[in-house]
Amino acid sequence: MDELGFLSLLFAIALAVPVGVLAAARQDSAADYVLRTLAIVGLSVPGFWIATLALILPAVWWGWIPRRPFVELARDPVSHLANLVLPAAILGLASAAAIMRLTRATLLEALRVVVLKHALRNALIPVVTVLGLQVSAVLGGTVIFETIFGLPGMGRFLFDAINQRDYPVIQGVNLFIVTVIVVVNLVVDACYALLDPRIRYS
Repeated sequence: MDELGFLSLLFAIALAVPVGVLAAARQDSAADYVLRTLAIVGLSVPGFWIATLALILPAVWWGWIPRRPFVELARDPVSHLANLVLPAAILGLASAAAIMRLTRATLLEALRVVVLKHALRNALIPVVTVLGLQVSAVLGGTVIFETIFGLPGMGRFLFDAINQRDYPVIQGVNLFIVTVIVVVNLVVDACYALLDPRIRYS
């Protein structure tokens, strides 16, 4: 690989990886859309066309020609590298665009795996706790809502039993509700060990 190809790859990596990380970190933001659009442009526009414009436009607009006489590396390393900077950057644009898109996609996939396998499991522990507490509130709420909306169900059945002072039915429904709440709490406790393996019951 010659110097130009090597420098173009260095430029592509140095540009694409940080930009890909930035696009993934700000997914679906304005910056992400702009960077993805630029990547598509970098893949679509031919490099020789960009190189031609890079030589012609500065000369037309400012009277400056970016092309310099070639200088050997041993003679003047700085001038030698200066000769290669612009062509290496233009040559590496397409590679940078491809690497940027791949970096963004793979990083998003890795972040998704981390969120689903690790962060989500730890975050679900308090959610499961609150969910277990909400069961009793929901069961109590069915009494009111089934009565208001005229829906058949256990809540309406309990309400009618209370109005009719049918104590065996009231006791039976309450026993069923308490049993459901106890079972749900046991399931919640069992879920703790599944969500966080560090939790052990002795």
